[in-house]
Amino acid sequence: MNKNKWSISNALGTLWPGMRYLGFGILNTWTYLANSGAIWISDIESNGINMSNLYLFTTASAAVLLLLAPFLRGRSQRVLDSRPALLCCGLVAMAGAFLVILAGPYYLTSRILSRAGYIMIGLASAVFTLRLGQLYSELRPRALLLNILLSELLCGLLFFFVLGNPLFYPVAGGPSFGGIAAFMLLPLAVAYVISLGPAPAASAAAPIGAVSAEDHPSTPLADRIMAAGPASRTAASQASGAQVPDAQASGRPVPNAQASALGASGAPALGAPALDAQASPMPMMPRSLFAKFFITIMVFSFSNSLIRSSFISLSPPSDTWVNSSMTTFFLMLLTVAVLLLAIRFLHRFTLGKLYLLLMVVLALLLGLIPFIQISNAPITIAVTVTARVFDYVVWLLLASVVRENRLSPLNVFGFGRGLFAVGGAIGCYIGVNFLPGIAEASLEPLFYGALAFLLLASTTLVFSEKDFDRLFPGKSDIGFEKAGVAGAVAGIETEPDGKADKAAEPHPWLSACRSVGLTAALSSREQEILELLSRGRTPEGIAQHLFLSKNTVRSHTHAIYNKLNIHSRQELVALVEAERDRRSAQGNAHSAQKGSEAPPPRSHPAH
Repeated sequence: MNKNKWSISNALGTLWPGMRYLGFGILNTWTYLANSGAIWISDIESNGINMSNLYLFTTASAAVLLLLAPFLRGRSQRVLDSRPALLCCGLVAMAGAFLVILAGPYYLTSRILSRAGYIMIGLASAVFTLRLGQLYSELRPRALLLNILLSELLCGLLFFFVLGNPLFYPVAGGPSFGGIAAFMLLPLAVAYVISLGPAPAASAAAPIGAVSAEDHPSTPLADRIMAAGPASRTAASQASGAQVPDAQASGRPVPNAQASALGASGAPALGAPALDAQASPMPMMPRSLFAKFFITIMVFSFSNSLIRSSFISLSPPSDTWVNSSMTTFFLMLLTVAVLLLAIRFLHRFTLGKLYLLLMVVLALLLGLIPFIQISNAPITIAVTVTARVFDYVVWLLLASVVRENRLSPLNVFGFGRGLFAVGGAIGCYIGVNFLPGIAEASLEPLFYGALAFLLLASTTLVFSEKDFDRLFPGKSDIGFEKAGVAGAVAGIETEPDGKADKAAEPHPWLSACRSVGLTAALSSREQEILELLSRGRTPEGIAQHLFLSKNTVRSHTHAIYNKLNIHSRQELVALVEAERDRRSAQGNAHSAQKGSEAPPPRSHPAH
């Protein structure tokens, strides 16, 4: 019954798996239309203070929910894996948009209703962001880039379609019926599209966080499986003197048993999903690296929001609509150019250099503002284009970091996008309430100069281009291989030019899972469930992902535990993790031996 409940949606998701990734474009369309005010502002508005308030409250409420999500992993994951829950979020956003329209000057003129609508829109946007973060974390770099570009192209087309079809005006001078319909229906469309198909495996794609030393047996895999039980394996581990890897040496802190659920501060650390839905994840990379990255993007978001909100709050809405349309048009042209470049020529796309370029461009624009009026349209458009491109770079980085390092999308996108939103909300508040006073006191050159210096300092001193090497271990940066568009758009990871793609090689964690399953003679279905269990998936999430009943998943789980002679998920993770470490040690030993057998350099005879 549960399988047939969403048969049409499942069929659509199966026919076009890549359709759900285009939800990013629909979400951006809704966001840009709302922030421009073109679909809900009335003609009696003399400035953009209401648009600034919408941005402030939606961004602040989204930031709160995004930052809370990593601390409420179990509940957050259940919402993101549930199609009815996602659709309910779409209805909440739809109701929020209706309240914003209803609170307008031609209707009820209620500040309470408008603020409530803003908050509802922001909360729904945060859920959509986390879900899209899960979806995009599934993709290899080339498909990730192409889907973001196609989403931006779809965003531009929808943006101009909505603006070009006002239909009629229910109230003279108020928002058009086409604008009201788009404002209310677009979030529902986002919720439906991103819920298509099975739940993404990437939502739990990270290897489980580190466990205590007692759970790291070093005996061979077959011996561990045939052991009498967990007590024997623990004793073997202690007898063999297995040690917890050094946190600084491995770059992946391994806490002791007492701190296995929480980071040093008592909060969930950035890392892989927890063993159970209610447990907290463990760090896979140094927190300082993520902290520096998040601080930098928060500074960028703050700087951009400050400039944009100052312009919007002081300008008539018509100027904001024109600038938003020009920005969207320029971005469509840029997207087409980059899309053609990505299809034909782009073998290696360096995000580090693009990140540095965007930060420098924004710093230069900040330096120009004291000499050119802030209401100058070209400056505002340039700032907005730079900010939107940087926003896509942040999406690329977060999704790629999750995939390449097998981290938790909830953690990375929760903290990353949450702090990005915090910077935007603070910048908006200061830009609306304090920047006019700074301008009256003739302190603009000093203020913008300090802001530009802060931006450059965060780029060069806090998180520089070299830090990208640490985000992508073993790579200098993220690469986007040459590939056809059809496979990426369809959501199918095809190989370029018929050659083996190194990115398609199994991850060490997945290889260890397969080794464990092969040794225990697991069936193909049991192997699938073992991999999902080891990645932190709940039985409900596994059932939805594989289109099975919960009872079937429990039966397979019981069979897996029996064949592996274990009794809990923690023991399963310890088994897989130990096998991964053993295979890694063997590989390192083989490489060292091969290097030692290299022939000595040839000596040249003296002349």
